[in-house]
Amino acid sequence: MSLIAPELEENIQFTFRDARERGLEHVTIEHLVLCLLDGRDVRPMLRGLAVDRRGLRQDLERFLEQRVPQRGSGEPRPTPAFARAIRRALDQGKNGGARQVTGIHVLYAIHHEPESFAARYMEKNGLTPRRVASWMDTAQEQQHVLQRRRSALRGPRLEDRAGERRGGGLPHEEGEDEGLESSARLRDLGLTAELTSAAREGKLERPCGRDALLDSVLRVLCRRYKSNPLLLGAPGVGKTAVVHALAHRIAGGDVPPALQDMEILEISIGGLVAGTKYRGDFEQRLKRLVEHVAQHKRALVFLDEFHALAGAGAVAGGALDAASILKPYLASGKMRCIGATTHAEFARHLAKDASLLRRFQRIEVPEPSVAEAETILATFTERLENHHGLAIAPDAVPAAVRLAQRFLPQRRLPDKAIDLLDEAGAAAALAGSDAPIDAAALSRTVARMSGKSAAAIERGGSRSLNRLGSELSRRVFGQAEALAALTKAVRRSNLGVGGTAKPIGSFVFAGPTGVGKTETARALADALGYDLVRFDMSEYMEGHSVARLIGAPPGYVGYEQRGLLTERVDRQPHCVLLLDEIEKAHADVFNMLLQVMDYGRLTDTMGIATDFRHAVLIMTTNAGAEAWDKPPLGFAAGAPAGEELSAVERLFAPEFRNRLSDVIRFLPLDAAVTRKILELELRRLAASLLAEHGVRLTVRPALKKRLLRDGFSASFGARPLQRLIESVIVDGIADSHLRGELRPGGGVVADLAADGTASISCAGGTAAKKWRRTKQAAPAAG
Repeated sequence: MSLIAPELEENIQFTFRDARERGLEHVTIEHLVLCLLDGRDVRPMLRGLAVDRRGLRQDLERFLEQRVPQRGSGEPRPTPAFARAIRRALDQGKNGGARQVTGIHVLYAIHHEPESFAARYMEKNGLTPRRVASWMDTAQEQQHVLQRRRSALRGPRLEDRAGERRGGGLPHEEGEDEGLESSARLRDLGLTAELTSAAREGKLERPCGRDALLDSVLRVLCRRYKSNPLLLGAPGVGKTAVVHALAHRIAGGDVPPALQDMEILEISIGGLVAGTKYRGDFEQRLKRLVEHVAQHKRALVFLDEFHALAGAGAVAGGALDAASILKPYLASGKMRCIGATTHAEFARHLAKDASLLRRFQRIEVPEPSVAEAETILATFTERLENHHGLAIAPDAVPAAVRLAQRFLPQRRLPDKAIDLLDEAGAAAALAGSDAPIDAAALSRTVARMSGKSAAAIERGGSRSLNRLGSELSRRVFGQAEALAALTKAVRRSNLGVGGTAKPIGSFVFAGPTGVGKTETARALADALGYDLVRFDMSEYMEGHSVARLIGAPPGYVGYEQRGLLTERVDRQPHCVLLLDEIEKAHADVFNMLLQVMDYGRLTDTMGIATDFRHAVLIMTTNAGAEAWDKPPLGFAAGAPAGEELSAVERLFAPEFRNRLSDVIRFLPLDAAVTRKILELELRRLAASLLAEHGVRLTVRPALKKRLLRDGFSASFGARPLQRLIESVIVDGIADSHLRGELRPGGGVVADLAADGTASISCAGGTAAKKWRRTKQAAPAAG
């Protein structure tokens, strides 16, 4: 072990770094004292001796600014006084029997440099050498007492351990109360926290809610067998809060007689492992701790991160770990334990250890409902108000739960709602605002935390449903039937009646290519403020590739990794799930989607169920599109609806079609609809040019007419028109931009010349783009 304490070594290194950043030529003892003022070992002494730390800091800063020269080049060099102080502190530590030299030893050694400004400044502000020496003597005496206690807890040597067990357990000083002294010894080791005592003293916050879970824990603790609860739940659902509530129950005496006066000791597995360098150190430490706890019937051990037991302290290739040491004590009932872990860690570390799990009774800790989360969050408002010095409006609690549930899907209630309210209070305090924290402030905060825009947060509210139909109609033309069906399904789901565990809607969009099926899904996601999750089904044509959606089975590459589909929807549950070109997918994909459409959930290979109830499932297909290219027989005219729907029925099995909300037919576009699409695309192009280059776009009617004539295709939809706009207008503007003719604040005019060429003119010149009217090649389906 190094003679210099890690805290002192870190402060010395920081002194050199700070001198380098300040550009100083020398590293002085005054600079070292300045850096030691914030050390964890020095701060208690400064507070205990009532030293004017602010005045001392100001004197030292003034010295560095006025008396230490700036370096020209090279690294700062320590002064001879700096080296003497460190060497003198090491000698004092050795002669005084100190285990390690701390910053206090250095401050005392600096006083032996009477000509230094550091010694003068310390004496001026109340840090005299006599007071430092007195503090060191008191700390050394406390260290000796602590060492004696640790020696008593450590017990005799191994050869005397058998006689010690026959003598009745670990030795303790005569007249001590075993229960209280045992907790004190464990505290000295830094391994536990007494939750019950903290609850009695008011140092442990009292959780609210989750009474049913607390009753389940109490029932398990009162059992004769398997009286060890194991709390399983996602991070943030309140597993530790249940244990804290139990500590308050015990402190208040509101528990059965068998649990009266219990002491809940929180043990850190990491603290047990820390410092065990040699084989056998960890086993001895854990066994001493467990034996000591087992002797006191009032002890109840709480192991957070319970999965860390598996493999903790095990040597490479050995089977002895913390779990193996605990099993005999748990099986005999000499030790009672409460564990807490997540489902993922349970499956990864504990599922295979059946002998350990046999000693525990598993208790599921689900995410609280919205109403329960609001009740829990209401208990935190007073604490947050006192902490931030701000009032919390009455509408802030339900708004925090609603916004956190909607826009922070990766996390769980109530933790994310509490964090949202706390973050809003911190932002208001940082900005110097004394306005109450309300729903508007929470909306701005959740936009910052989720990375979404304020407009997307606003669209996520119920007001967007009233404008949903009009929002979709502004982006998708000629498909009134499809838009009406989507609008009704979303509004019906928002009503929340019926109790059906299904997605918001499960639709098949069938129709020719380029008529707006994918654009409708994008428009729906934007209108609702949802995320668009798109999967191209052409990537899942083989049977083995389907496993990528829900995860690989055991024994295959990628096992223990979640599937692409389940992971994306779990991270973004409020989404529009678009499965493009579903007719190309393997048959196993259709079987997998059956439970999604019927029960709103999908279980991956790790056993984790993903919730699809807040998603809109949209599958696009071109099945039956060839029927539109066939001329009608006889004198009949119009849409061949029968042949198109027959193709869809051949593609999907009856049980699949029976679970769909609707099969929506997208009609081919006509000239009137194409004109609206042209105007929409030109508006988008103009808005992009204005935002990126600061120029305004004007397209003359003659050019629009030519674009409509050459870009219209009943077979290929709107895609030929989009490609024509790019080749005629966008390419010409790009050429002008490369020539430097685009100027911010100017304009671009696209027109049709008399010779049939499209001209792009802007401030500074004119670029002619020859019109090439070629036969449009058939694009890819979709």
